[in-house]
Amino acid sequence: MTVISVPFSIVESNSLSRSAQPISMGCPFAAGDFFVTTPLVIRQQDGQLISCQISPLTYWHDGSVKWATIDFVVDINSNETLQFTLIDGVVETEVSENQNSIQVIENNNQLEVSTGVETFIINTQQGEPLSLAKSIANEGIANTDVSKPAPEKVIISIELTDLDNKKYLATVDTITADNITVNSLALNNVNTELAEKETHRKTVKIAGSFNDTNNNKLGVLFESTLTFFANTSYIKAEVTIHNPQAAKHPGGLWDLGDEGSILFKSLIVNIPVEKNAMVSIFDHISHESITCGKDTTIQQFSSGGVNWQSPVHKNAAGKVDIEKNGFVLTSDNEEHEGMRISPSISVSNSENTISAYVENFWQNFPKSISKQNGSLDIGLFPGSNVPDGGFELQGGEKKTHSLWVDFKSVTQNFNWVDKPLNITIAPKYIEQTAAFDLFVVDLKADELSTIIEKGVHGENNFFAKREVVDEFGWRNFGDLYADHETQGYTGTDIFVSHYNNQYDPIYGFIYQYLTTGNAKYFELANDLTQHVTDIDIYHTLDDKDEYNGGLFWHTDHYLDASTSTHRTFSKNHQAAYEGYTSGGGPGGQHCYTTGLKSNYLLTGNESAKKAALQLADWITYSFEGSNTFLAKLFAIKQSGNHGARDHILDTYPLDRGTGHYIIALLDAYDLTQDNDYLTRAFKVISRTFHPNDDMSLRNFENIEATWFYTVFLQAVGRFLFIKERMNQLDDDFYFTRDAMLHYANWMADNERPYLEQKDKLEFPNTTWAGQDLRKVGVLYMAHYYSPIQNDSFKEKAVYIHQHIITTLKDDIDSDYTRILVLLMQNIGFANYYQHSTSQNKFADIREYASPIKPNKWIKIAALLLKELSRLSIKKELTWLSLRSAKVAKLLGNKS
Repeated sequence: MTVISVPFSIVESNSLSRSAQPISMGCPFAAGDFFVTTPLVIRQQDGQLISCQISPLTYWHDGSVKWATIDFVVDINSNETLQFTLIDGVVETEVSENQNSIQVIENNNQLEVSTGVETFIINTQQGEPLSLAKSIANEGIANTDVSKPAPEKVIISIELTDLDNKKYLATVDTITADNITVNSLALNNVNTELAEKETHRKTVKIAGSFNDTNNNKLGVLFESTLTFFANTSYIKAEVTIHNPQAAKHPGGLWDLGDEGSILFKSLIVNIPVEKNAMVSIFDHISHESITCGKDTTIQQFSSGGVNWQSPVHKNAAGKVDIEKNGFVLTSDNEEHEGMRISPSISVSNSENTISAYVENFWQNFPKSISKQNGSLDIGLFPGSNVPDGGFELQGGEKKTHSLWVDFKSVTQNFNWVDKPLNITIAPKYIEQTAAFDLFVVDLKADELSTIIEKGVHGENNFFAKREVVDEFGWRNFGDLYADHETQGYTGTDIFVSHYNNQYDPIYGFIYQYLTTGNAKYFELANDLTQHVTDIDIYHTLDDKDEYNGGLFWHTDHYLDASTSTHRTFSKNHQAAYEGYTSGGGPGGQHCYTTGLKSNYLLTGNESAKKAALQLADWITYSFEGSNTFLAKLFAIKQSGNHGARDHILDTYPLDRGTGHYIIALLDAYDLTQDNDYLTRAFKVISRTFHPNDDMSLRNFENIEATWFYTVFLQAVGRFLFIKERMNQLDDDFYFTRDAMLHYANWMADNERPYLEQKDKLEFPNTTWAGQDLRKVGVLYMAHYYSPIQNDSFKEKAVYIHQHIITTLKDDIDSDYTRILVLLMQNIGFANYYQHSTSQNKFADIREYASPIKPNKWIKIAALLLKELSRLSIKKELTWLSLRSAKVAKLLGNKS
């Protein structure tokens, strides 16, 4: 029997002692090591055992757990480092900690959640306003004075106000606990316990819409995830608003002011409090407590940064309508101003204290917290600070805010929330599990690692880049500033360019975090994940299939974002270079899922998992097309075009889009263990390249048109890695391996660093040195899988690797965002295949018959007959109306 022993450390580096702080930690396991029935416990360095809650996230092919979230609580002193080991085989009676469970009961259209300290009640009735009530029944307050009314429940509600001051309440559609949709069960019996008790943490998900008093819908959806913690009186609430409409994007342009946008005046979370209760503020930045009066308001108008009026904040009219920098705190008519505040607020009377805190308060400006009379209002989109024209939620756009509320503790100020403990699992253990694809502990810190470190330690690090363009505010925070696009810019204004996760910096940040233990990487990854899942992904089902659910491109090259924000193309764009053409939405050449998957593995963030799977579905549509007759006709016409699948020859282009498609399918397989994803991945691989390909036909000498074949070969490496870890060295594995070696042999004989061929490049900048790292990884991969000793692979890899170091180590632009991200994305792949040795003896290269090209006309007829067999006039008209304004108008749809 395998003995589980996971060493990890927790570091407190913020001079803040913690007592019973909740911890959620993603933890990997090797195949066959851990099954859901295996008891686990945490052993401290002094030998004491503490209990933990295990929540599986992904599984191995044999059914064992691959990744799980480990929940527990920890006591740690200021600036202390503690060592822990997660171990198995310990029975509950050996655990010293007395841990209550969280109970969840369905009771007459209400969900009761008891933490052991507090009971919370959620209204589950469909079509009724959402209310989260904190019950006071367990307070132990004896109402002996009959002249006083019995205390009432404290009820939290969410209210949205439109531009006409009409109010809409968040209204319940579904409530889910333990993956059971509570309000679809139609339970008639009282006190029905839904599921097994959690010992540390419990989440309840609520979804619905905003309706007025007559049940008219505004068109904005909401999602809320409530997290409850055992033995506590606080909750975490993640509130997401969503515009599910499609943008109209006339002419392929995606500016603010689009007809598909929804405008509103405010979004307020309301908590009733006693009118005469006193207010105190704790500022997490200055670490100061501020005693206030009965009525207090904090408003964060802007970032408080030097560039607070940056053009990054343009509205639909192209104007920056922020009039005040920083924040204003007003209390009983006294006013205090400052630049940045991160406030928690406590409202207290003789019997009760309610405290609240909004994560990333100033970063996601505008924000407000106000206690006026008998109401504590948390302004996620504050009505007191409305931009000209209102807040604009674009078609398919979301925004998520996280807030914490404590209903009892008189000392709660949530000063630990924005100062997370640094949790580090031993990198060598992670490597041994093989649960994080292509992860290997770096054996030596070379010059490329030093350059990567500029991203968190350099003068122009990713945090400093935010300040340059003021990459703050509710729509921008978390994204990376694409400063490389400023190369050659001679203007005096701030040049705005958004990166939108190109080359998957989320993955790069997480890889660096796991390797180095530097928590700054993890912070960047989490901030960017939230931005991507909300803003950069097109959350609609009402546009073209090849757009729905897709990832928007980065801001167009060398052009200021203007009013397109994070959606690439603007009506204000002019040609930036010869051959430039604008227009278009999400496209398969820009799809990154591994970082989102990785974030889910480390945090249990369901939104990241959902986004990764959504992108896998979207890119499938991008390549395979819709199931309509007209769509198939269009696909046939496009066959052979750059970047498109050839439906006649049934082949895929050898480019990065196909590589991203394969990676998305492999990530979806990892998240679901659905073998169909793996089967489809091989289908794409086998119809993109072949062991007998004529390399002269690939035109690899034309670098600008073909450089991204290395992205495809890296995706092939991920497929081989997964098959090898599953011990499936079958025909699919060897076909892929042999085709890869065929291409790698050409690379060993012909490839050179890009910048040694400057005459072939349109823009010969040092970004190309970052792209060269892909070649290094592919050549080391070829050496790894080769059945014979072939030193030419390693020799060429070493040569190109050294060229990259020589090019970048003294380059003043090596800290550009794109270069750093390229290095982070690809260094792990190169390191793995450079430093790993397989335990398998791979078979010799096989003989293959060359594929037979199908008869063009027979193939076309077969494709069209298949679609005719399932023809739906409604679907055909829908497909056509989404591509023709005239047809849409004739059908009565908005153009």
